[in-house]
Amino acid sequence: RIYRKMVGGSLDVVVIYGKGIITQYGFLYYFGGYYPILRPGFIIYAKEQKPIAYYTTRADSYLAKQMGFIDDARFLGTGDVIHSEADLYKHIGDLINSYEPDKIGVVGLESMMSSSQSSMLKNLLDAEVLDITENIEKIKGIKSPDEQEGIRQSFSLALESFEEFKNAIRPGRTSAEIAADIEKVARAKGAIDTLIFIEEGPYFLRKPTSAKITNNSLVTAY
Repeated sequence: RIYRKMVGGSLDVVVIYGKGIITQYGFLYYFGGYYPILRPGFIIYAKEQKPIAYYTTRADSYLAKQMGFIDDARFLGTGDVIHSEADLYKHIGDLINSYEPDKIGVVGLESMMSSSQSSMLKNLLDAEVLDITENIEKIKGIKSPDEQEGIRQSFSLALESFEEFKNAIRPGRTSAEIAADIEKVARAKGAIDTLIFIEEGPYFLRKPTSAKITNNSLVTAY
């Protein structure tokens, strides 16, 4: 579908960008089968070429080959030591320019990349650069029967985890202790990432604390 989108949309190269945090790793996972923890990743599709993935550590490139489905998974060792992505973007820009494209579509260009990252990439590319996140989301939204079953299992696990709140919440326990009980259910049964929040009184989106639950207040569980 990616390649058909390239032909139909007159795109020469499609770049999938993502980062290994909730809400940003989905495209990398869907189109590559692997996403790094916290760090960024790129998957580059060019017409009539096999896709190439780029990560910032040797470990990520190794795991991408083991867990994902893109054979050519490379790395450029910026890692966590040098706080600069200039070399990574320059390398990726050189590879994309080697295809001599006229039009390039980038997933996450205006939504997941920072303004400096977006500007750096566009300045390095010798072609028209478009944000195609919305278009590729439509491809990602098409689910096979296996994926549909996976979604059902995910909802079932979320429900089972949420039901554990009923057993875990009681006066004298801390938010952190309650969250640990829910986390145990979710993680033990296969959750990749979790967001668990417990708040007494006015509700704020923050990590559970060591504050104890009293016996005469509204407690919000998410």
